[in-house]
Amino acid sequence: MRLAPPTNLGELLALLRRASVVVAGDTGPVHLAAALGTACVGLYGPTPAERNGPWGQVGRALQSPTGALDGIAVDAVFRAVTEALER
Repeated sequence: MRLAPPTNLGELLALLRRASVVVAGDTGPVHLAAALGTACVGLYGPTPAERNGPWGQVGRALQSPTGALDGIAVDAVFRAVTEALER
């Protein structure tokens, strides 16, 4: 299911710059957001968040205790987003 139209890299960067906070899995957009200085929350299942998480002061990584993304509690994501918005 596609929820948004395809974007090119320039459009993606523009979206990330304008976002208040970005929530993404272990993918490129979370790292691009961190590099742009946009607050971000990365969600990590089996990959180690301490190694693959976003760098810098704007990034927060949440590691699943089960190794699956559905092991990350919605409340934990909500708290991380709220904290990011309060910075």
